[in-house]
Amino acid sequence: MKRLIAVVGFWCVSVAAYAAGGDLLSGEALTERIQTILTTLRYDLTGQSKFCQAFFKAFQAQKAIVHIQPLVQTDDYQAPELQQYLSRCPNLDLNKVLTLEARYADDIRALPPDEQDQYGKVYRGTRNFRLYRVDINNNPADGEEFLFYHEQFLLVSRFGQPLDPREGEEYDNRGAYRAVDLQRCKVLGGVATDRSRATATVPNYHGVISFKKHFYIYDVYPFRGADTYSVSVNGYDQRRGRVIPLCGLHSVLPKQERAK
Repeated sequence: MKRLIAVVGFWCVSVAAYAAGGDLLSGEALTERIQTILTTLRYDLTGQSKFCQAFFKAFQAQKAIVHIQPLVQTDDYQAPELQQYLSRCPNLDLNKVLTLEARYADDIRALPPDEQDQYGKVYRGTRNFRLYRVDINNNPADGEEFLFYHEQFLLVSRFGQPLDPREGEEYDNRGAYRAVDLQRCKVLGGVATDRSRATATVPNYHGVISFKKHFYIYDVYPFRGADTYSVSVNGYDQRRGRVIPLCGLHSVLPKQERAK
């Protein structure tokens, strides 16, 4: 099993989120789409934390949820409007993603960054770069942080060796959000999205939201086929000091479907 490992805004009350492929949905079209998905399917909240239960009920009804617009959106990583922020931390390579075998990941991450590449595959985002300015750690005293999003990762090296151009291009079509403090030049964790994009026949929806004055990343993605959707919620964990998965909820399949 492999997992994505990160190497290394201005917001308004209008509703906006992105379907797989980067298409922007906004306003009533988005809220109705989410409501339709989450009310048509059945979800069992048994065993979920109080926070996850409260969040899901609000998200299902699209009540007390504020969808955040990106400060910057571009298909060019070098675009001046994006680099005016990212250039504050020239030593942070936010567009680089390293995939590692999960069982070795913790040991490899302890190595210097320039040594990690030889133990995995290095990808770079190629499109739909977005930057959000939010207080992701919910601590106004230390200022606002940023969420950087990129997707459609192009494989550029394998175990420290550049790819042979004759092999053709290889992509990982997921997306990923990364939390970063551009004042202290520190990455605060991140999360992959669009986990079903390679095989899904229906779109997924993900974005940045606030709920009860705290900020979160959500992902509504098809799971076990086109007729089921799962919901993941990711936010900042004060104890760990990073963005982590907080809630995961799968729709309940009918008995006849579970028997297949």
